[in-house]
Amino acid sequence: MNIWNHYLYGRVAAIRPYLLFKGFLILLALDLWFSVPRSHAYGVGGFNAAHFRWLDAMQPVPTPAVYGGVLLLSGLVAMVLFLSGMNRSLLALLFAVYTYGWAMSRLDGFQHHYFTTLVLGAFIFFPELRIHEIEAGRGRDTCAWAFVLVGVLTALVYGYAAFSKLDAEWRSGQTLKYVAGTKPLFTTAAALVSGFGVNDHRFWKIVGHATIGTELAIAIGYLLSLHPNRFGSRPIRI
Repeated sequence: MNIWNHYLYGRVAAIRPYLLFKGFLILLALDLWFSVPRSHAYGVGGFNAAHFRWLDAMQPVPTPAVYGGVLLLSGLVAMVLFLSGMNRSLLALLFAVYTYGWAMSRLDGFQHHYFTTLVLGAFIFFPELRIHEIEAGRGRDTCAWAFVLVGVLTALVYGYAAFSKLDAEWRSGQTLKYVAGTKPLFTTAAALVSGFGVNDHRFWKIVGHATIGTELAIAIGYLLSLHPNRFGSRPIRI
């Protein structure tokens, strides 16, 4: 029965879904507001291609004002939820408006925006928690299956990302070099390791393999972190 409660009903320490909810929303609000300047490209030439054909048939051609307004509104709702706490109606509104923000045009092709929609959908089913209630019952468990769902979704995203990089071109480092070869972080690192006899080809091959390993480690970490109290080994919990 204990295992049933922990894994099917997602019983976790109440502070965990509370902090995830708060932290995610404040970061989302800031990201949305900082993204408003990229709205200038919307509606150029009177052309648009939405992510779904039915959406193109329903909506007018998005304009910078429309896209910027959607970002501002989404950020405002996220900030209200951060300050006020759980409100399922507002979360449903945020889910719908945010999703429309990236779905209205293929100009927005960032994969993490699709993922954010999934997380916001799960948030609608998070437990209604208040900090004073959590403090009163320090460390108490709560039923938060949606919190477990977010962890599993994140693990799937990173696991798939690692699996998609197993082709020879990525492992050779050439794909990553093409995407990020001119970024200061990588050019500085390449110059630094060249002093230790690591040539450019070997450097990018190492980075390509390291990226796969990192994403696999993150995927496994998210799964293990869902119920850290279920593991007796301290290294696994860490």
